Amino acid sequence: RALCPQKSTSLDATRAPVIGFGFQASPSKLATATPGRCGDNFAVELSFIHGYFAPGRRGGGGQSGYGQAIGTYAAHFRSNGKMIGGYFAADEIAVIQGGRRVGEVFSCLPFDHLLYTGSASVARRIMAAAAENLTPVTLELGGKSPAIISEDVDLGTAATSIVRGKLFNAGQTCVAPDYVLLPGSMRDSFIEAALAAAAKFYPTVGDNNDYSAIVDQKQYNRIQTLLANAVADGAKICTVGEGAGRKVPLTLLTNTNSDMAIRREEIFGPLLPLVEYEELDEAIDLVNDSPHPLALYVYGRNAATIDRVLNETKSGGAVVNDCFLHAGVEDLPFGGVGASGMGQYHGQAGFETFSKLKPVLYQSRWNGMWLLYPPYGRRTNTIINLLLKRKAKT
Repeated sequence: RALCPQKSTSLDATRAPVIGFGFQASPSKLATATPGRCGDNFAVELSFIHGYFAPGRRGGGGQSGYGQAIGTYAAHFRSNGKMIGGYFAADEIAVIQGGRRVGEVFSCLPFDHLLYTGSASVARRIMAAAAENLTPVTLELGGKSPAIISEDVDLGTAATSIVRGKLFNAGQTCVAPDYVLLPGSMRDSFIEAALAAAAKFYPTVGDNNDYSAIVDQKQYNRIQTLLANAVADGAKICTVGEGAGRKVPLTLLTNTNSDMAIRREEIFGPLLPLVEYEELDEAIDLVNDSPHPLALYVYGRNAATIDRVLNETKSGGAVVNDCFLHAGVEDLPFGGVGASGMGQYHGQAGFETFSKLKPVLYQSRWNGMWLLYPPYGRRTNTIINLLLKRKAKT
């Protein structure tokens, strides 16, 4: 500061010339910008849009080939003069429709940032395409999010919470609880409470408009194959309600093992394996021996037990004594780690993810930088030694 008194500093913002898109629940805690163009493979949950446009970005998004109906709705949302179309120009928000080929081309465009939500296999291809343009990416991928139940839990409340989170959109969300880790002595009581909760939420399944169907026949067949293979390998099932069409009722599985596909692959449907443990160490080890999940849910009353689970496991986010809700808390960064993704958005984190800080320093007219100009000699050494001594004291 003595040699280089700063007149002022600022964060400069410059508008990019091109387009592209690639309820506060309970207390929560955490364990300016250069606008540009941003890409996203459109998610139905639109909270990331705030992070896009708060820094002044423009963007466009495309929907998965499995959800073209949503893509059509998003296009209507874009063009409707009373919705997005009434507030943003076509070169500020764009909706790109099409199948797999359109998505591949979309990912190859030279965006300033690309956000993808979906499977890890597709994410690898998107990263490879983005790498050609050195486009930074944010990936939100999901994975097998566990729900860990401790011995001192209110089992009825925990089971109801897990069932609610699992059956939201029939388990087709990236933060749905994928399997339950619980003491073996509590298994039967949990099954009874979970089936009762499901029956209360959805008295019928096949003809219930409140209950979601699996998105298409391919995904329905995948879920049925996971279930059939698990049963063939010795798993036992408990279910409630009768499915119809592509509507699958809540199905609890016991006697599963780590070699089964249902224990290795993200389920993304209303199948819920119950994995028993004797000591909490076993549950923690199982989570840590698996790819890091997008979310982790821990249920219990003992603060030390809860802290231990949170401190000794790694996940994109966590919820204590509930599930799913953290994804809707705008103040909490949302994103994965390792196999469940990279980067984060929502709130301030989204603003920072979809922008680039541009530091600018204004040099004072009268400054001491000339004291360090070459040729270097006694004066330079004296100044450097003084600076080093000053730094050592601080």
